[in-house]
Amino acid sequence: MKRRVRRRKTKNATPTTVGAVLSRFLRRKQLDVDLLPHRIRQAWSSIVGPRVASRTCPRELSDGTLVVNVESSAWLNELTFLRYQIINRINAVLGSNVVSALRLVVGSITPAISAARHVRYARPAMEVVEISDEALADIDRDVSQVESAELQSAIRRARIAAQSRRATGNRDPHSRH
Repeated sequence: MKRRVRRRKTKNATPTTVGAVLSRFLRRKQLDVDLLPHRIRQAWSSIVGPRVASRTCPRELSDGTLVVNVESSAWLNELTFLRYQIINRINAVLGSNVVSALRLVVGSITPAISAARHVRYARPAMEVVEISDEALADIDRDVSQVESAELQSAIRRARIAAQSRRATGNRDPHSRH
């Protein structure tokens, strides 16, 4: 005996993107808030521009306050005058008033992982190994899922080292042969 399956009619005939479905699901489950710091880091260069982005790094978002590391006290002073413009741009990009305050602190700046096109890794014997764009893209894609910028950098370096050892057939990182 065949069963008939009734399909629910949709309100609109246009297809919905996977991104839109995922966004609705995350909002419904209230998981979208956890992705906000990542979304800010992803869009940081377009929010503040490449010049400021190269000297700053968004670190954490807590209770509406975004903590941003800046390269020096001079940059901290300059960005203090732009804080409300930056907050407005962040909220415009995110589509909601998520950030209400900006706390600038002098601290370490981790460069954007996707900024490097070609990476060379120097081995202890000073042998330089080229890493393919595909391998680098795979590493960057995997590392981008890690929240901590410092941990991203460490994992990326380790993956590049492992990739270069595989390319030369050398399993021992301290071997010179």
